[in-house]
Amino acid sequence: MENDLLILETEKETMNFKSMLKLLFVIIGIIFINVQCRSGYDGLDQNTELALLLALKPDVFQVEANLTDSSGTALSDAMVYSSASTTTSGTSASVRATNTSTTSTGSTSTETTSTFDTSSQTDSSGKFTITLNVGDIELIITTKAGKSYKIKIKVKADEGFSYTGTVTTTSSDSGIKLIILKVTPLSKGTSLSKAKPFVCGYNASGDTAAPKITKIELTPETVSSGGADSTVTIKVTAEDESEGDDENKTPTGVKSITARLYSPSKTSDSGGTSTGAVLSLNSESGKYEGTATIKSYMENGVWALGSITTSDKVNSRTYQYVSSVSKTNYAFYGCGTYIDSKLPIPSVTIEGNNPDTTPPSIDSITSVTYTLANPSSSGTITTDTAIDISTQTTSPKAVTITITAVIKDNGGGSGMRYADARLYSLSRWNGNSYKGNSVYIRLSNTSGDTYSGSGTIKDYAEDGKWIVGGFWISDKAGNGKWYGRDSNSNPTNYKSYVSGGSTTESLTINSFVLSGAQTTANADFYSPVLKGLKIEKDSEDSLNFTATLTAEDTGSDEITDGSTPDTSKIAGITYIGVSLYSPLRLIDGISGNDPITLSSWTVKSGDKKTETVFTATSSFNAGNEGGTWKAAIVDLSDDAGNYRRYSIEDGSATYMYPYTTESGSSVITEYKDSKVQVGTVEKN
Repeated sequence: MENDLLILETEKETMNFKSMLKLLFVIIGIIFINVQCRSGYDGLDQNTELALLLALKPDVFQVEANLTDSSGTALSDAMVYSSASTTTSGTSASVRATNTSTTSTGSTSTETTSTFDTSSQTDSSGKFTITLNVGDIELIITTKAGKSYKIKIKVKADEGFSYTGTVTTTSSDSGIKLIILKVTPLSKGTSLSKAKPFVCGYNASGDTAAPKITKIELTPETVSSGGADSTVTIKVTAEDESEGDDENKTPTGVKSITARLYSPSKTSDSGGTSTGAVLSLNSESGKYEGTATIKSYMENGVWALGSITTSDKVNSRTYQYVSSVSKTNYAFYGCGTYIDSKLPIPSVTIEGNNPDTTPPSIDSITSVTYTLANPSSSGTITTDTAIDISTQTTSPKAVTITITAVIKDNGGGSGMRYADARLYSLSRWNGNSYKGNSVYIRLSNTSGDTYSGSGTIKDYAEDGKWIVGGFWISDKAGNGKWYGRDSNSNPTNYKSYVSGGSTTESLTINSFVLSGAQTTANADFYSPVLKGLKIEKDSEDSLNFTATLTAEDTGSDEITDGSTPDTSKIAGITYIGVSLYSPLRLIDGISGNDPITLSSWTVKSGDKKTETVFTATSSFNAGNEGGTWKAAIVDLSDDAGNYRRYSIEDGSATYMYPYTTESGSSVITEYKDSKVQVGTVEKN
């Protein structure tokens, strides 16, 4: 009741203001008439009448309209957003905001005017009412089907002494029709209502709008580092508003905000690096605050706050630089399109750094060694060293390969960020085959410039020649280099690849010959196979649910000669990941609520090799979207590193997956129907 009274009082104040405004114009008119009468005139002259008419002529109209699709079907619960029609301004590639303000404390501050001027929501018949200023207006319409449309209209007050107005469509996307029903003039100076948060159509059940950023502050505006690390303080004002016409619909509240500063090279798409900060709520200021560190080896120049991600309990949105939308403002993605947020991108100028622009390099591969566990033995790998694992008593039989290398960070002093190596079986190394095994090895610093790491090859892998296939190294400034195979004319040396060129190195490619594992015909090159997925709620109204997944790792869909694999030589399933998508997320993989991921699974029955049943439990948040959620992505991998992703396409009822075959020297990949029904669950 108090809220109703408050609304009535607010409306009363608005009406009083309008009445006073009209009264003011009437008084002006009376004064004009008085002057005219005292001058001996019987009536108003034409100029006075025209002045009065123009003074009262409306510049705001209430528009009633209908929205339908191309077939004439009403678009119910669609959201309509309006703003003055503009074009992307500026041709510069720089993202430095031109409309930031600088304070006396040396900080930059940017504040959104408003992404949209106002908004409205269609009813079940596609009808909506919206208040618009006179001029060229762009309407963005979003629907529950996950589609967005743009319609440009012209709102015009009629010529002459008439106070009536017209609305005409000047351009429109195909697939949507706007039908104007009524145009009503409003008192001059009427204010537009605040636009609701941007969502894809209106969902009565659940929160589908991410938190909105209204202001960003960076301190200081310029940093003179003097060759030392420097810090930039980031402050963000954000709010999580109710959406649609339902004022009682409660948002879930801001959960987290993260931000990243982009170096000049990164914002110009020529490499570069970034540095980030996690922002925490300052209860005194009401702002989310954090500090980003710019290292002394990073670039000088203008660093832009290139991206900010806001999250509530069920949604997230990334504000980012998208040059095709705006050269100066953040854009965000929603309902199939990028939207200009009208929030300027702030920046900070860095001076005095000593940038590191040179990638690191491998000085030498000190050693490649092998270790057998039981009975134990070890040795150094040179060219085609023989390693037999058949005598091992471990299960599975295995050999550990250790790589040690001297890696130097050349100039700039940023230091190494990471280094890794890869072992390839011959089938994988040959390149023409999609089959084969590979082992990833992370190299860690042991002392000085020495890096070392180990990886294990198990007995379900391919026998024969194995190659230390390549290295990827990078420093903290983001300079990277890849060492891979040279051409067939020089197969014994690595070739290093950096942006803009490559060089044949003096480093010799190491290899060894494995025995006691599997022949190429019997090796486990095959990914786990999904056999079924079902999701059930604890009860109809419950937020809790249980997923039951059936899979096997026998290569049953790839072994076509009718043979039965030896299950003792099968790697076995080691990872399952299932991502549930909300109704809106299913449209484009970006809109709607954040996915719910199930990655902790328990074996209900089976051996992880032959047909095995796994279970996992999870729950909805009360603020999640209502409707049918689908397990849109299912990831499976085994202990041999074989991986497969099952996904849904265009609302398909069954999962599709990539299936690769060889035809001569060609490798062909196509999508195959798994015949497994998509797992679904209802959120009430």
